[in-house]
Amino acid sequence: MPPATCRRRRAGSLPGLAETTRWRPVGRLRPGDPHEVAGFEVAGRLGEGGMGVVYLADHPDLGRAALKLVRDGAVDASFRARFRREVAAAERVRSPRVAEVLAADPDAATPWLATAFVDGPTVAEAVDTSSPMTGDRLVALAVALADALAAIHRVDVVHRDLKPANILLTPETPVVIDFGIAALREAPALTRTGVAVGTPGWMAPEQVRGLPCGPPADVFAWALVVAFAASGRPVFGRGPADALFYRIVHEPPDVPDLPPELAGPVRAALDKDPAARPGVAHLLADLKRLTRARRTTPPLAPFPAACLAHETPAHLDQSEAVFQALAQFLHDSLAAERVTLAGAVRIVLHLLADLCAMLTHQYGHTAAEVEARIDR
Repeated sequence: MPPATCRRRRAGSLPGLAETTRWRPVGRLRPGDPHEVAGFEVAGRLGEGGMGVVYLADHPDLGRAALKLVRDGAVDASFRARFRREVAAAERVRSPRVAEVLAADPDAATPWLATAFVDGPTVAEAVDTSSPMTGDRLVALAVALADALAAIHRVDVVHRDLKPANILLTPETPVVIDFGIAALREAPALTRTGVAVGTPGWMAPEQVRGLPCGPPADVFAWALVVAFAASGRPVFGRGPADALFYRIVHEPPDVPDLPPELAGPVRAALDKDPAARPGVAHLLADLKRLTRARRTTPPLAPFPAACLAHETPAHLDQSEAVFQALAQFLHDSLAAERVTLAGAVRIVLHLLADLCAMLTHQYGHTAAEVEARIDR
């Protein structure tokens, strides 16, 4: 459920807006901005950063997109080569918890990348405008983010900039954004060893030191995000970049009180030594084992698919009540326009896929056998 203090912005309610989405104000196009890119009709500006400008755009076949145009000064032959590799890998990611890459052209005069537009508040916005997350809601966030990282790492992509501002919340699940060009933020002059690249306060020690970083850096960032969601405070505090860098490398993290299922995994993921951190697969296994020990049914909101994805066979006797609650949640959410019909269908499909996986694990049936029984 969206935080109570966040309201839908309507056209004309703020000056200078081209149109609005449920959560994002959209700025009007400026002189020099494109009106069309490879079939994407550009509606307005969503934001601007060091890499370039992000636009809201619509495509007749691909749908609504966040269209990122790279700033001219960041482009050279080396950049294009990395961009091409990253996009090719990112296009293989298949996860409802990662924003889908719709199209890209690293060889265009101005390289661009279009990802599916996700209309929801960021973790940072939800925590700042509402309250820190607790209990099952926090556990659901942690599990879903670990699952998203697993999908990204499977295609040899490292996010390198996982943080509360890069995680959007929808009624179905958290969605990680900005993974497709995360490595590309390392402009040619910054790829050499000894230069720190990332967002101060959300980096792993090896990133701060300017060393090569891989999946363990994302695991460290996962723990930073989970701890922030639980408290509203970054574990290394706030302040100038140099002060944050020193704390990340030399000082212990200020980890808040966490549910028992998360305390151990988060502290292990915050180890200064990347080799000592758990891998994402190990992290997910630990979370499943620890949540299974609780013998409770997670709530359906705000991430019903993420919560129920990790139900265990011990909960099967509660399945009727769970699915009744799910039906009521979907009915209420549709009536209140908190979820679209397409979103409700996705929730049901995710749950069916998770049910197949659970039955396969518990009873030894193959996925095809389970699907055949469901068909019958």
